[in-house]
Amino acid sequence: MAVLSEKTCRRCGKRALCRFTPGGPGRASTWLCNECSDRRRHPRFVVKTGGKHLCVIKKAGVIFMALLIDLSVEGAQLEIPEEFSFVNLSVDEKVEFFGQFENPGRFSRYIPAKIRWIRGRRFGLRFLKSVGMSDTEIERIAGRYARGD
Repeated sequence: MAVLSEKTCRRCGKRALCRFTPGGPGRASTWLCNECSDRRRHPRFVVKTGGKHLCVIKKAGVIFMALLIDLSVEGAQLEIPEEFSFVNLSVDEKVEFFGQFENPGRFSRYIPAKIRWIRGRRFGLRFLKSVGMSDTEIERIAGRYARGD
């Protein structure tokens, strides 16, 4: 469990709720805000459609729907709807992701991915093949659905 406290971020200098980041060999421990402590190389864009945007996931001959929570150049967070709760997933399992976006660009095909984590009905994917899009293009796709389009 993360240790959080109201502090000044050592990286950006903002006063915010900061996370204690323990040091390692040759590295000092420090306090970083949520933004600075995020270790992702690419930002993730939350899709705010109230869980209405369904994506298709294909795994070993089984096709099921999942709700898109957020999306980035490198992966996505999804949730299995109640009606598909019979689907069993496992970490490191290979699947294929199809976003079903309107004007999707390179998301108009199945993208090979690997399941990185599972928490209840939510799970995270890491794309195994580059989607060939910039953070700005991903933000545009996610933003279109953030407005409920």
